[in-house]
Parts: sequence; structure tokens; C-alpha cells
Amino acid sequence: MSTFLILVLLVFLATLVHASVLGGWRDRLLRMEVTRPEPTSPGPSISVVVPARNAERTITFLLQDLHEQTLSKERYEVIVVDDASTDGTAARVRSMATRWPGLQVVPAEGQGKKAAITTGVGRARHAWVLVTDADVRCGRERLDVFARHLGATEDVLVGGPVRMTHRSGLPGTLQAEETAALQGATLGSGIGGRPVLLNGANMAFRKEVFERMGGYAGDRWASGDDVFLLERIVRHGGRAGVLPDQKAAVEVEPEYEWSGWWRQRLRWAGKMRGSRSVLGLVGGLAVLLLPWILLLVTARFLGSAHVGMGLLRSGALLVAAWLLWVVPVLRLVGAVKRTWHAPHRPLASLIALLAFAIYAPLIAIVSIFVRTTWKGRRV
Repeated sequence: MSTFLILVLLVFLATLVHASVLGGWRDRLLRMEVTRPEPTSPGPSISVVVPARNAERTITFLLQDLHEQTLSKERYEVIVVDDASTDGTAARVRSMATRWPGLQVVPAEGQGKKAAITTGVGRARHAWVLVTDADVRCGRERLDVFARHLGATEDVLVGGPVRMTHRSGLPGTLQAEETAALQGATLGSGIGGRPVLLNGANMAFRKEVFERMGGYAGDRWASGDDVFLLERIVRHGGRAGVLPDQKAAVEVEPEYEWSGWWRQRLRWAGKMRGSRSVLGLVGGLAVLLLPWILLLVTARFLGSAHVGMGLLRSGALLVAAWLLWVVPVLRLVGAVKRTWHAPHRPLASLIALLAFAIYAPLIAIVSIFVRTTWKGRRV
């Protein structure tokens, strides 16, 4: 067996592992859709914490959604933590609070989202805290579904679904497909009890556990309130999971400008420098590097191919490797779209996957040397 054939075989095995992991996530999603039992207990009361900075344009819509919840008003409170906003965010919340006793706005004790969350947790009256971003929307049953799940689980950290509002055009399509793939990884791994990701726009945790492990104390990274909290809780022996019910989902808007899209992804990539999860870092590198390794090996094959059995074996393995890289992603995204009751367009998913394979390594490299700004602050 030639050295090159061994290399091709190793690449094939890597894509086989990739396909096996993603296939497992997809199967869990599809099984959960039809087998997930409905909790019968009403569950605990919830403190909803909303860190907000310059959210004047969106905060009213979110608070209207939270006010219209089917969960009894006596069983939840909403704490908006104003992170030094320079617009009318706090004023809008105060005007609504005059007619809603369960709503309050407080100033953040410190700077940044993590300080705002910590402030909100300190003010929370209930045992469970649900963190939600100030620019999302949600359905009327969200808190009731969360409460019932929290009352039936042994997890101390629970991630909820996140959907992206569909917008036409290339930026909206790329972001919607990327969100679906990330949700596939989050929910698929989380249903198995080992979530690899969570989204800070929709996550709940026990207040006592957060405070006992020190919250975000010692965390110098401006971003990563979700990933780092997941890592810290797991390190302290806590269980983490997900709530895959779409009634508990929040809906986010895409970035409409390419500049905002670029800054957002730089911020996401930059926080990975602070990750202490070896498995997470290895998995992230595999996601970034696998398609490029495939491309380089394929280019080598095409540039030095000679007729013979070795050519046939190498060619067949490379074709299979490409299929094992592409098809499981498309099938996982399709499963997520099914839970969203949204149409699945495989061609759009394929284009987004190829685009991600190109821009993700570039963003990862740039994030090592460049710190971007977010809502007027360097992160």
C-alpha cells in the first residue's frame, strides 16, 4: 500500500467519524420529535434576566412577548439589566413597568454582558434563571414549556432552541443555514446529555449553582457567556442538557450588513481563545480543517494520478470522503428545518456549507490578531 493511499484512507476515516457523529445527532433530533414525553408537573417559578445595551429598537417587542406568556404572572419575573445604554432602553422598560409589577430595570454592576447577567442573578427571587437576549422574539408558551421541563430534569443548565428569522438575499440565507447547522449540533449533542454548544440568547440555570461556582468570576473574556458557563458547570460536576421543544424557542434577526456579520463572527471566533475544553478545541479545529485537508489531498490526487488499481481505490475513497463530509451536514440541517416546520433547500444548505468552509478559517485566523467592537465596545 502506497503512502498516498494510506493518507487517503486516513482522510476517509476522518470523514467517516464526522458522518457518524452528525448522523447520531440527526437521529436523536428525529427520535425526540416523536418520543419526547410531556412533563405533567407545572414546574418551578422563573426569573427571566435580560441583559440589554442600546436595545431601544427591540426591547419593547420582547417585553410584549414576555408579558403575554401563558405562564401565570405570579410564577415569573422579568429583570432587565441596563448595561450602560446610551439610548432610551431603560426609559422604555420603566414605562412598561408602571403597568407590570413583575417587570423591573436595574443598572448593571460592572461592564459587559457577563456583569449584566451576574447583576440580574443577584436580583432574582426564584431558583431558576432564564437568560434571554434583548433583541429576540418568542411565543406565548415559552416560559410554561421551560418551567415544566425544568421541574422534570436533573440538569442544572438547560439550553433552549434558537431560530433565525428568514430574510431573502445572500446574507440572510447564509446566516439562516449556519444557525440551523449550529442548532443541529447544539440540540443533537445536548439530547445525548453532552451539549457541545449553547446559545446565550436562550438558556436557563439554577441560581444556586451559578452562585456557588462563582458565576463568571475570573473570566476576562468579554464574550462567551454561554460556552464558558457550559464549560464551568461541567467542570464543577454539574449536568447540562437542552430543551428541544420549539415552543420554547426564541427567534433572532440576521445581521443585515456585511460589516455587522463580519464583526459578529469575529466576536464568536475570538471567544474560543478562552476555551478550556480540549474536546471542544479539537472538534472546532476538525470542523475548520477537514474540508481543506480534503481539498489538498484531492488536488494531489488529480495532479499526480496514474492509471491502475491504486488510482481506482484512491479515487473511490476520495469521492466517498467528500460525500461523507457534505451529506451528513445537509441531512442534519434538514432535520432542524423539520423541527422548525420550515422548508429545507439542500442547494442553499450546500452553498452555505461551502461558503462556511472558506470564511470560517479566515475569521479564526483574523480573530487571533484583531479585536472587534460590539455595541460601541471593544471585545
